[in-house]
Amino acid sequence: MLELILIIILIQRIRAVADRKGESKGRWTMITVGTWVACEFLGILLFVSLFTDGNVENLDPAMNILMFLFGPVCGFGGYLIVRRQLDQLPDKDRLEDKIDEIGNEDRK
Repeated sequence: MLELILIIILIQRIRAVADRKGESKGRWTMITVGTWVACEFLGILLFVSLFTDGNVENLDPAMNILMFLFGPVCGFGGYLIVRRQLDQLPDKDRLEDKIDEIGNEDRK
């Protein structure tokens, strides 16, 4: 339940950044959700391959808890990757200002 609340909050942040950048909010929402799910799945697979003998059914309760905490941490890493990619795009307002500056340089 807490993971869903976290995903909703992070998606709201991604949507705000996408709007500021002039990008499609729906597209970046889907990219964020897809990246979160993929990274969480890969994180659990990585945990199982590194810390178990492949038999997940007989795990200690502590290892089971760690495995299901490691997945969302990897999912959050996926969010950070998406956020970094979106932050590297130019702002919508700055892009329009740059275009105006280029046009005004020709008149000088």
